[in-house]
Amino acid sequence: MFAATPPAGGREEIYQIGVDGTNLECVTCGVSTNITANLFKPVPFQDDSGRVLVQTVQSNGSYTNAVLEDGPNGKVLASGELHALLRGTPDGSSFDNLEALFMHHTHRSLRD
Repeated sequence: MFAATPPAGGREEIYQIGVDGTNLECVTCGVSTNITANLFKPVPFQDDSGRVLVQTVQSNGSYTNAVLEDGPNGKVLASGELHALLRGTPDGSSFDNLEALFMHHTHRSLRD
């Protein structure tokens, strides 16, 4: 997974591509369009839930986080307090593993 701007413009989106370089897919295009911030640093959860932690960055440089997940009507970006987003991990034990992964990618603690 990686972040890029779609050819038509707009916010930076999250894409995935097959290991052989085929099957390029924008996984966030058209998802939660009320979130206009650019999307960066996709980090898939390691609990097989299919959820992806992404960083959202405003034009002024401020950022927060969102979780890309399946909703009742398709994919959604759930944004808000990161601790609250992570509290709902399916097995209830993913916080420490995700925190280590988050710190590796951002050099920040989830507990700050």
